[in-house]
Amino acid sequence: MAFAWFSNKQSPKPESSRSSSEADPLVRTMQDDIESIKSGNVSPKPFQFKQVPSSRTTANPFGAEGEQLSPAEQVGNPFGIVPEQFQSRPAEQLEQPKLDNGLNVLVPAGELLVNQPQNNHRKLRLIIIIMAILLLLGGGAFYFFWNNQSQEPENLPVPAAVTETPVDVPPDIIPESPFALDKPNYLSINTETVSPAEIRQILSQTAERVKGAQITTPIAFLITDQNNNPLAFSRLAFLLKLDVASEALDLIDETFTVYIYNDASNMRLGLALTLKDAQAAALALAKTEPSLPYAFRALILEPDVSVAKNTTFRSNAYNQYSIRFANIDSERGLSLDYALKDNQWYIGMSKYTLRAILDMNAK
Repeated sequence: MAFAWFSNKQSPKPESSRSSSEADPLVRTMQDDIESIKSGNVSPKPFQFKQVPSSRTTANPFGAEGEQLSPAEQVGNPFGIVPEQFQSRPAEQLEQPKLDNGLNVLVPAGELLVNQPQNNHRKLRLIIIIMAILLLLGGGAFYFFWNNQSQEPENLPVPAAVTETPVDVPPDIIPESPFALDKPNYLSINTETVSPAEIRQILSQTAERVKGAQITTPIAFLITDQNNNPLAFSRLAFLLKLDVASEALDLIDETFTVYIYNDASNMRLGLALTLKDAQAAALALAKTEPSLPYAFRALILEPDVSVAKNTTFRSNAYNQYSIRFANIDSERGLSLDYALKDNQWYIGMSKYTLRAILDMNAK
């Protein structure tokens, strides 16, 4: 048995010096307790060392300043120390409470046992969770700020303070016209090979260009030959086969101007002729007036218009001008209108064509 070692350390004494009460065995084993329980005896007592009287005292090697121990304290302990709890504390106090982590804690009698490590663990977990949430929020804010910064253009100049100043609104910009509006344009034909139909075709093509340019004012043209020389009116009358009476044709000067006008999307022609003698020309026109629409029928661009050889004229007024006109096709707005102003003879193949030409030359 393990406890025999302690018994052998005791100084042997004569058996005669020991009383009958001290004759009990020094050690009580677990087997003795089991047999006592089986036999119905009282429950085993807590384990105690037998006090063996001894005349020898041993200094406590672990005591303070060589403290002397009593024989009872020295018996059964090779180191001379007997734990205090085995001497004075009841058996029920020997049982120590255990925490969740398996550690024993000594709690004084009558005091409340508090699971302090578990509370500390809960606080630690709560702090970790709060820190994780703060880190997530901080990371999200940093990503949002960085993303916005990366999308902004770099190195942009800081705009200076600008004072509001009235801005002049520019007028409507008119697209550049293919024709001059304030001076005559040149229109060339080959006088040696051209035919009346070709001249009318050239005039029709030019009128379509004026219409495509959306020009609403009359466009003036000077007719030239293949050498860019101005063409005389008598030469044009011959090439177009204009049947103007000789007494009126002889009074017309060589210089003239052809006008192309967009009359409500109907392209019309006009003339500005210079007279050699204004009074003689007025008398001659009064005599040959009924034949004028037929004489200038080549100036009508529509190919399917029929013109009578004699047409009745009537009078009208526009501003300071006295107008003479004869209707050719009322549904199409075709007419021959003319006016005399000083030594100028103005002709238009519609009412509004003549008025537009007069307005242009009145400026």
